[in-house]
Amino acid sequence: MINIIIIGIFLAIIANFVQNTGVNLQKYSHTKNEGDIYYKYIKDPIWVTGIIFNVLGALFELSSLAFAPQSIIAPIGSLSIIINMTYSKYLHNDIINKKIIISTIIILFGNMISIICAPKVEYVHSGKDVYNLFSEVKFILYIVIFTLIVGFLNIYLSYYNTPRRERLIYPMLSGIAGGMNALFAKSLSKLVYFYIEQNDESTNKNSQNTRYIATCLFIIAVILCSLLHIRWLNRGLAKYSILYIYPLNKSIWIISSIFGGIIVFEEYKDFDDKPVKATFFVFGIIIMILGITRISLDKIEFQVNEEEIEQEDVEQEDVELIRICPLR
Repeated sequence: MINIIIIGIFLAIIANFVQNTGVNLQKYSHTKNEGDIYYKYIKDPIWVTGIIFNVLGALFELSSLAFAPQSIIAPIGSLSIIINMTYSKYLHNDIINKKIIISTIIILFGNMISIICAPKVEYVHSGKDVYNLFSEVKFILYIVIFTLIVGFLNIYLSYYNTPRRERLIYPMLSGIAGGMNALFAKSLSKLVYFYIEQNDESTNKNSQNTRYIATCLFIIAVILCSLLHIRWLNRGLAKYSILYIYPLNKSIWIISSIFGGIIVFEEYKDFDDKPVKATFFVFGIIIMILGITRISLDKIEFQVNEEEIEQEDVEQEDVELIRICPLR
């Protein structure tokens, strides 16, 4: 079992490197064409290359979820913050200050604790087990709650749309979609894994038809969540620094993904009679999220202050113009 989990961890690390490369290429495309009113990112070869990397990374992530519990794979996503920091410095010319370096160390520390203490046991052993999980109340509640959160954030942004709120809500929406995508991708990968292992025994024709329909729904859900994740992420990347957008996006992705594994895939069972392990797992996740939040809030505060200064300058110029040329 441990050897299989190591394979999953290795695939997850590759997935994060490839996906982060794709995201940074998309950001580079937006930055390179900033101010071009004819710019359509879907027609830019650089942006398209970034999407291709995203798809390849998603395939690696899909494979990793077949070998390791979701609660292990999700925290590994924080490693992409380090990759993103490197790209930001050399590709986007962002400044890496001491606060970012300290926050990165905090993230790594929390990451190691959470991975060491994460559940190591899978509680689905056949395709039938996967389908049964998605007919239970806890899965329905998970979907309903996160769907309502997405709906509320979209409505809130439509009525109270400001740069400060955009910087918060777009990466949050993208992170939620990414976390839900991990849940469905995990389900799909396990079905493929059990099919290859010939461990998915069907009882009758009606049961087979039901499973075919459910599998198709999983595929549709993966595609839909992936598209929403890319759409909302690029809305943020097109306007704001990747040093802010990506860490916040990843922190929300990690939280929603862990909830999916713990609740839907019943990985919480591995914590039965292990309160110390459970406590340290939660402690590691909290430390990791605090580190990511520290990076995000530091960046947004810098940007907000900069914009407020610019806005004050514009208002002062307007006052001067009115004083010099009063309306008649």
